[in-house]
Amino acid sequence: MSRRRWWQRHDSAAWKKGRKPYDPMRPVVCFDESPKQLITEVRKPLPPEPGTPARYDTEYERKGVCDLMMICEPKRGFRQVDITDRRTKIEFA
Repeated sequence: MSRRRWWQRHDSAAWKKGRKPYDPMRPVVCFDESPKQLITEVRKPLPPEPGTPARYDTEYERKGVCDLMMICEPKRGFRQVDITDRRTKIEFA
């Protein structure tokens, strides 16, 4: 079986699974996390002049990091985002 045929068969199975009605006993839950760096401007940007955009300096000050964790149940219309100071095993579980 070619790769394309294999992908089409498995992809269509996933679409069929996604079209099933919502079942609270078998929820479809999605999870994603993303670490983000927090920064601030060191200097104020120069105001825009006619015909030119505002100018920002490339220098910045690092203010730490945070971790965004998103839990989503699309069929129920539920979404929750947790913002934490750091990623630990307790927060991940």
